[in-house]
Amino acid sequence: MNKSACSIPKPMSETIHFPFDDKKAAQVAARLVEKKGGRLEYLHVMKMLYAIDRLALAKWGQPVIGGQYCSMNKGPVISEVLDLINGTLKRPTWSEHLQTSGINLVIRKTAGTDELSRAEADLVDTVFVMLGNRDRWDIVAEMHDEFKEWENPGKSSRPIKVEAILKAVGKGSLEITEIAKEAAYYNRIDAALDR
Repeated sequence: MNKSACSIPKPMSETIHFPFDDKKAAQVAARLVEKKGGRLEYLHVMKMLYAIDRLALAKWGQPVIGGQYCSMNKGPVISEVLDLINGTLKRPTWSEHLQTSGINLVIRKTAGTDELSRAEADLVDTVFVMLGNRDRWDIVAEMHDEFKEWENPGKSSRPIKVEAILKAVGKGSLEITEIAKEAAYYNRIDAALDR
């Protein structure tokens, strides 16, 4: 088993979990990198991927990529994405389309968007317009200040519950409860299909 970037185990009280979709992660990351000419600093990519999932949770009550969200000293991240970038997690779809080169992600092969809905692809493009040409350190500082779910973990990491993100984007407790029920329902279906 690979050690995750967010090394603290998920709390037992967490009620909402969205599985990590490595194919969507690869397509979204590749789309962002392609928009910058095929090379983009991976910290910048990680910030935009987190922002995409956060906006998707605000709009639809479900993320585009999913996975374990994590507070790190440079802001919130999707743990599995950091693991893919660091090479501690291997997924063929990711390595077919992207590679880490120094502090950059570089396109190896166009990934397309067949895993994304039109609304998801539009959301990716919207986040790129908002953040794609900004300085990555300005984005980090803004996330520290404005993303209330992020907690400074010092030199470690700390899991971010989906419920905390939903609360931070303005969802009320009844809506969060409904999102939790729907997520649990689909997780049960996925588990049954995997048997």
